[in-house]
Amino acid sequence: MSAFSVHVGAAFLIPSGTQQNPSEKHMFVVCTDLDNNGVAVLASISSWKNNLCDGTCKLDPGCHPFVRKPSYVLYRKSRIEHGDILLRGLERAVFIPLDDVKPELLEQIKDGLLKSKQTPWQVKRYLKNNN
Repeated sequence: MSAFSVHVGAAFLIPSGTQQNPSEKHMFVVCTDLDNNGVAVLASISSWKNNLCDGTCKLDPGCHPFVRKPSYVLYRKSRIEHGDILLRGLERAVFIPLDDVKPELLEQIKDGLLKSKQTPWQVKRYLKNNN
């Protein structure tokens, strides 16, 4: 039995490195319950760089222990992911568990999934069909 669980509000770091920075990881938040097929929607958090960033959901430092500088939800990197993949990543320490996000923050993130023009259409369709 796994010590980890995939549940709404869970947060963890997932590798997202580039050739210039291969060890980089981004925070992801589980935004939906696992459905009957074992999948959930994840949203990515990134540091605010400039006004070209998606302003749908800006995050202040301290809104989560991992968020130490101005950040935002990178809705264009939102995705539908299978829970088994997430659990395997956590069990193998490829993904790093973080504290769950607070309910208020979770609601802000979830609200923006349908509002942002950058959320992938597959994620929007999934959300509309599974609510």
